[in-house]
Amino acid sequence: MITSEIIPFAVPFAKPITLGGREFEVRGGCLLRLSLGGLTGWGECAPLPGFSDENYLAALADLKNALANLARGSNPEPKTPSAACALDAAFQGLAQAGAADPGCVARWGYTRSPHRRAQSVNAVLLEAEPPERARRLAEAGYRAIKLKVGGDPRLAAERVREVGATGAVLRLDANRGWTLAQAREFFGALGPARIEYIEEPAESMDESRQLASEGVPVALDESLKGLSVTDIQSLDWPTALVLKPMILGGLRRSRLIADAALRAGIRPVISSAIETDVGLRALALFAASIGAKDVPAGLGTSRLLSSSTTDPAFGDGPLVTVGGPFGVV
Repeated sequence: MITSEIIPFAVPFAKPITLGGREFEVRGGCLLRLSLGGLTGWGECAPLPGFSDENYLAALADLKNALANLARGSNPEPKTPSAACALDAAFQGLAQAGAADPGCVARWGYTRSPHRRAQSVNAVLLEAEPPERARRLAEAGYRAIKLKVGGDPRLAAERVREVGATGAVLRLDANRGWTLAQAREFFGALGPARIEYIEEPAESMDESRQLASEGVPVALDESLKGLSVTDIQSLDWPTALVLKPMILGGLRRSRLIADAALRAGIRPVISSAIETDVGLRALALFAASIGAKDVPAGLGTSRLLSSSTTDPAFGDGPLVTVGGPFGVV
């Protein structure tokens, strides 16, 4: 029989961070531990303020209800994305650890998944960090570097040109911050910087689609939240889909989206919603099981938090080992 434990956490950010227009000093949520026959699987339930549709209390209540269903032998069926993400990760952890009892794990659709033993991670260049840091990150082996853009399009293009001059391959994120005219102004001023893609460059998905038709490599992130899997399967114009399971509804739903993207020739990029190291480890394992190619995942966010929830820590290098044992602290 599977037993469960919910462990609340509040990890201070290394520096206060603005999410959805509000400043936060602490990343809050809870860890989920599922245990079966001496084996353990861990998940994380942590809605991201300003981005998730549910708040923490709603997600926690949903997770508790799902665990009550599980204890009764019923399908857990969490309703909120964050609770689903926690349960998916913990069940998948049990399956990867070898818990194959069909009455407890495989019964709910979780089986051991093949995966690469290591997963590439992109770096994050913070707004206050100089372009020269991008050169050091590229020299350290990072295959892609992400940075936020927005505000004045020409000033943003100048910073991207400076960072791109270091030789780094760039992933940009505009967070829907520009009008179509401003996005065009940005790309008109950009020059030859090497851009892998830009996430959500305009205020609407229709405007982003227009930019894609003009040759801009567009990635979708926030726009995916309001789409069904069927809707996403019909997309044929983005360069990439940035998948945040904590926001999209868990690992299993995100896998359906990733598989649809691969069939359409679109690059799925697994990304963090600023989880702690427990969540990042689950996402790294998930990313390493997607597709045949090692696409750098957007998991370079542990440096935003002041401490780790695992021992050893997730780490901050360009390549992380996945599926290894760890303790929770």
